[in-house]
Amino acid sequence: MGYNLAKFRNQLVQFGLCATADMEHQLIRYYEILTEWNKVMNLTTITDFDEVLEKHFLDSVSIANYVEFSEIIRLIDVGTGAGFPGIPLKILYPHINVLLVDSLNKRVNFLNDVIGQLQLKNIEAVHGRAEELARKKEYRNQVMYSVFVRNHSQEGTFEAVRRDLERIKSLGVDIIWLMPIHPIGVKARKGTVGSPYAISDYRAVHPDYGTLEDFRRLVDDIHRLGMKCIIDVVYNHTSPDSWLAEHHPEWFYHRADGSLGNHVGDWTDVADLDYSHRPLWDYQIETLKYWAGIVDGFRCDVASLIPLDFWLRAREEVETVRPGCIWLAESVEPEFIRFARGQGITALSDSEIFQAFDISYDYDIFPVFQDCLEGKLPLSRYAEAVSGQEAVYPDNYVKLRFLENHDRLRAAAAIPGEEALVNWTAFLYFQKGMTLLYGGQEAGCAHLPELFEKDPVD
Repeated sequence: MGYNLAKFRNQLVQFGLCATADMEHQLIRYYEILTEWNKVMNLTTITDFDEVLEKHFLDSVSIANYVEFSEIIRLIDVGTGAGFPGIPLKILYPHINVLLVDSLNKRVNFLNDVIGQLQLKNIEAVHGRAEELARKKEYRNQVMYSVFVRNHSQEGTFEAVRRDLERIKSLGVDIIWLMPIHPIGVKARKGTVGSPYAISDYRAVHPDYGTLEDFRRLVDDIHRLGMKCIIDVVYNHTSPDSWLAEHHPEWFYHRADGSLGNHVGDWTDVADLDYSHRPLWDYQIETLKYWAGIVDGFRCDVASLIPLDFWLRAREEVETVRPGCIWLAESVEPEFIRFARGQGITALSDSEIFQAFDISYDYDIFPVFQDCLEGKLPLSRYAEAVSGQEAVYPDNYVKLRFLENHDRLRAAAAIPGEEALVNWTAFLYFQKGMTLLYGGQEAGCAHLPELFEKDPVD
């Protein structure tokens, strides 16, 4: 049977691609195997050759709009199904090492048949789920450093952080977490300059911090020094005057009088998003994919208040842009989970969180740890709580362990005496989990920078 690829060849040009005769032969054979297997199992509803070229093969290559594949050497396609986008990308970018992951053994058998018949090298299909394969115990041996750009320096810019990277690296830091880098809303703003968690535009950077080019330069230098960079994702809410509130008010929670509202009383500077609207999912995930073309992962603010299915889908789609993307969840305390569920609000437990995230906050047992810090409980009670985690979570669970963060008292203020502070800091590093340092902690700063004001670390 003859196949006409003229239109497909022209469409590839927009991605800077020119398929060789061998590549075209592999794509045609892939189509034939796909349609053969589709007769006995449900792989795709699209079987017309021209439609497969456009809606499967070309669509697979479209992520080249976000990623420079000449620089990518490894790709993990999670939830690959019939092999999209992994196999078309492997054919057209043969230098890439590809891992195809699917939860159905039948589809894995199909994928292995394609790999064998096309004689593809450095590609493997495995049976498994994303949450089982992605979490890495190695994260337990790493150190994360949290930076509030506005207050990290007197200057409060990306450039000022960039100039400080050598010092941060010298602390043994593996991952830099940048608190929200986006513009802040004006309406209902708290304080003079507002909370970084009241975001007005997810797809822009705060002009006070610098330009997008300044941000890219910062991330490039983080990578040059062998560290990774994650940014804050605040998807539970936006500022009341955000771009989304203006253009898609239907995607928000509304009070009885029709006004935008929120479920948590003291969060008066934000409006909650309503994830019952699926177009909101599409917008948010596209935003994640955009930033994943620059950074290595995300710290997701109050991730527990957003549906698990959203996070699972987001993880799968982001993986096509940033294989091995780091996912850190700010989970919530058990008391808050009970309160939220009592109000009919989504509130994920840590066990649910670990289905989609690599790392979770330690808030499930942090109250016990805090009581130990304050001398109210013996340390043995905290050891018992940690042992309890071993029986509850997956074997490769990773907890973020900390003495302080931007929502908590500084360790130097909460722990009396320098000797005790040094001992607790050492204890932190020896725990099973990723260690978090909040900018200024390394200098023993006792003052917690204000979230709503310009308040540089001393």
